[in-house]
Parts: sequence; C-alpha cells; structure tokens
Amino acid sequence: MAGFLVTSYEFLSRVIKLTTWTIIKKGLQFNQAMEKRMILVVASGLFLGALFHNPVAHFKPATSYMFAYLTFVMALGCSINDFRNAVKSPGLMLTILGLLHIVLPVLAFILIKLFLPTGAAIQAGIILGTAVPIGVSSVIWVAISGGNVALALTTVVVDTILSPLIVPGILLIIMGRTIHFDIQQLMLGLMLMVVVPTFAGIIVHDLSRGQVGRKWRFINGPVTKILLAAVVAINLAVAWNSLHLLKASLVIIVALVLVLGCSGYLLGYFVAKLAKLSPTHINTFIFSVGMRNITAGLVMALQYFTELTAIPVVFSILLQQPLAALCHRFLVIKKKDSVLSDVEQSNPNGMT
Repeated sequence: MAGFLVTSYEFLSRVIKLTTWTIIKKGLQFNQAMEKRMILVVASGLFLGALFHNPVAHFKPATSYMFAYLTFVMALGCSINDFRNAVKSPGLMLTILGLLHIVLPVLAFILIKLFLPTGAAIQAGIILGTAVPIGVSSVIWVAISGGNVALALTTVVVDTILSPLIVPGILLIIMGRTIHFDIQQLMLGLMLMVVVPTFAGIIVHDLSRGQVGRKWRFINGPVTKILLAAVVAINLAVAWNSLHLLKASLVIIVALVLVLGCSGYLLGYFVAKLAKLSPTHINTFIFSVGMRNITAGLVMALQYFTELTAIPVVFSILLQQPLAALCHRFLVIKKKDSVLSDVEQSNPNGMT
C-alpha cells in the first residue's frame, strides 16, 4: 500500500510539473505572438471601444489601476545598479531626455499654431503626446535592433520617475491658461500611477534578483498586452460621443500626430549620427526618442482632461507600433553592418 501511494505521488508530481511547464510555454508563446502583432492588439481595443462604447465607458475608474500594474511590470526588469550607473554617467540619457521633452514639444507647439490654431482641448492632447515619458516598448525594440538595452531601460525608469514634474511643466509652459486642469491632482496621480509602482518593481527585482520578472513573464507579458487593449478601448469609449465635434479637423489631427510620431524616430537617428555615436547607440536613440508611453497619456487624458484631449493620444497609440516597425526596417543599423566591441557593450552611458 505504501509503495502504491509513493508511486501515485510521483506520478501526480510529474503530471503537475508537465502541466505547469506546458502552461508557461504557452503563455510565453502567446506573449511573443502578441509582441509581433502589437498593431492588432491596439486595433482590438479600438474595435471594442467603438462597438461597445456605452458599457465599456463604465470601466473608466479602473484605468489608473491598470496603468499602475503596467508600470510595475516594466520596472521588474530594472535594478538599483542600473539606475545608479545611468545617474553616474548621464550624458546620453540627458541627451535623449532633452530631445524628448524640449525639442519635440517645441516642434509640436509650432505645428499646432500653424495648422490647428483653435481647439484648446485637442491642442492639449497633441502636446500631451510629447510630454509623457518614454514607452517601455522602446526597450523591446532596442533589444530587437541590437541596441543598448541597459541605457534604454534606465532612461525609461528615470524619465518615468521625473514625469510628475515634466508632464505638468510642459503643459503649463506651452498651453498656459488656455487649458484647465488640476496640477496638484495630476502630479499626485502620476506619483501613484507611475513613481510608486516603478520603485516597487525595482525593489522586487533586487530582492528576488530578477527572478520574479523572469518566472512570471508568461503571465505578466500577455496580461500587459490585454490591459493595453483595454485602456485603449475605455478611452475611445469615453470619447466616442464627442467624436462628431472633430469632423472638420480630424484629418489635420491625424496628420499632425503622424508627423510628430515620425519626427521622434528621425530626430533620434540624425542626432545620434551627427554626434558620431556607435551603431549600438544610434539604434538605442531611434526608439528611445521615438516611442512614448502613450498608455500613460491615455490615462492622464481620461482622468484629468476633457474627452476630446484623448483623441490625438488614441491616434498616437495606433500609429506608434507600425512606425517602429518601419524604422526597424529602414533606419536601424543591423549587426552585420557593424562590429560591436565588448568595451562598447559594457559602457552603456559613455560617449564615443
């Protein structure tokens, strides 16, 4: 009898291990498939938000919690040491942040004054797209392109932590009093949605030595993509009844969002080339300057501004991944075209 129980226990253990491995494998495969088809993930959110806008709009209060989880998962890939290294040698990181939050907002200001002189809520949405921090998806594209992942990830974390100061500051400087929003509530919201989850993720990463992020990627990966689609759906659903107000300027709005989206990638590429940076850093600049955390912009637009402010941000999130794919095809310097030295890889923040 004892032998039978031992045999049964061993059999059940093997079955459980096999089942667990199958679930993990399927989860990783599912996540990889969605990463390759981010445009479909975003499109599914747009479709659900348009088709079921009335019931989906009721989930508006949940968006801040969804985004906090997305931020926490992003931070699970970064350690305190990565953060320290970036701060010790901040040259490249500060250059990226300057392009993101000085050059591109100025360009956006010029464009809206020339082509969209009226409609403060829509203008705020376009400016908001240049004020939000770097998107974590930029790290994925940097890795795919053979860029410097350490530099990309630490720049994302630093920019995310600074966002409670940067986002309201850019909006105040450019928009002034033409758009009304609660600055204190926006800063507090960014602290709770962005900064606190970021530090929590970094602490969990260090305490677990990165094991939590790796071991739970089969769940966190697919869930983050699903939540991204949900945030898009909710924002479109909330703004749905205001879309008729944009008929006359819809084409201009899409065109401005497209121009600004392309400008980010091109600016990163040409500045890195002019500075004679290595191919590794050029590829890093392309996506670090080009990609924004548009999900954060959507949540902010939804929570602290009018529904119309969210419309340009929705178009931004729709265009960002296709533009990234095009840049990977035409701008990225492939590994076969360059020799990357060990010294270069180990010095993520050094100028060449």
